[in-house]
Amino acid sequence: MRIVIVDDSVVIRQRLTRLLSKLDGIEVVGEADDVPVAKKLMEKLKPDVAILDIRMPSGSGADLVQELKQLKPAPTVIMLTNYP
Repeated sequence: MRIVIVDDSVVIRQRLTRLLSKLDGIEVVGEADDVPVAKKLMEKLKPDVAILDIRMPSGSGADLVQELKQLKPAPTVIMLTNYP
């Protein structure tokens, strides 16, 4: 399974990458810290799964979901947030 992680926190991206890389069949193929970079990565890499932060300085992971639905095939999306 190919995964792209989108989060403005470098610590979160590193921890998720480290945890996921230990699992068989999982490959973190890209990371982005903002929405514009994430859009380009998703189009280029065509991941199976996108792990998105819901709030980022350059936009919302929730807004990005709408664009990801247009990709063929569209990745499965997992949303993360530390906001209540």
